[in-house]
Amino acid sequence: MVKQRHEQCVEDVLKTEDEWHARIAHICEDALHKATASLVAKTKPVGKQPEVIGIENLQVSGMLKNRKLARTIADVGMYEFRRQLT
Repeated sequence: MVKQRHEQCVEDVLKTEDEWHARIAHICEDALHKATASLVAKTKPVGKQPEVIGIENLQVSGMLKNRKLARTIADVGMYEFRRQLT
């Protein structure tokens, strides 16, 4: 009886944790999409639309080898940002 309640509590906690992770992931995706959309918005007046957007080619795989920066760089989503711009 006690074991069943404990297992149910663990399942509830894991479900709640998964929901939070999914929510945070969706918020990050939305922010990234809004950032790229604001750069290349076709709804802007003609004078305010950028003619050229320059992107620096960074060695992300090399930067991920740095243990102090790896998590931050991975969370930024540089590849997705570049993909959405092109």
